[in-house]
Amino acid sequence: RVAGLHRAGEDRGVGVDAVVVGQRVAARGRAADATHAAHCAMSVAIVVGVAEITDVVASYLEKLGYETDCAHSGPEALALFDAHTPDLVILDLMLPGEDGLSLARKLRARGNLPIIMLSARGEDVDRIIGLEVGADDYLAMPFNPRELLARIRSVLRRNEEPTVQTG
Repeated sequence: RVAGLHRAGEDRGVGVDAVVVGQRVAARGRAADATHAAHCAMSVAIVVGVAEITDVVASYLEKLGYETDCAHSGPEALALFDAHTPDLVILDLMLPGEDGLSLARKLRARGNLPIIMLSARGEDVDRIIGLEVGADDYLAMPFNPRELLARIRSVLRRNEEPTVQTG
């Protein structure tokens, strides 16, 4: 484990290996299937205080066809969102400058932007608070990039589905 990521070398079917290179983590992606690549013109904002995690997540998602924008603090993220609204935000709970909970509240006030909270805090109370302030999902570090991808797909799928109205 380095910088909050699981070593995912055994997970060969997904198309990514998290590889430790000194203190850096790099992602090697293999070709994604054509259907998924065609579907992915989605943009993901990665707001994580640790550059190594941001780099590996961005690299992994870009190889799968997602567009990514990165920020490493609350003020950087707000400037990013003023310039461009992404389809989904991966948001670190512990950011320099402004914590992720405060930033999630501000994002929720702007609209229904899907948020996946990412944090080294994995206790029940931390997950509950993250979800209550507006996160759509919560993933504790260390994490497997494949699980993050599954959660991204799930949140985007739920966001695209029409609401069923009864009565």
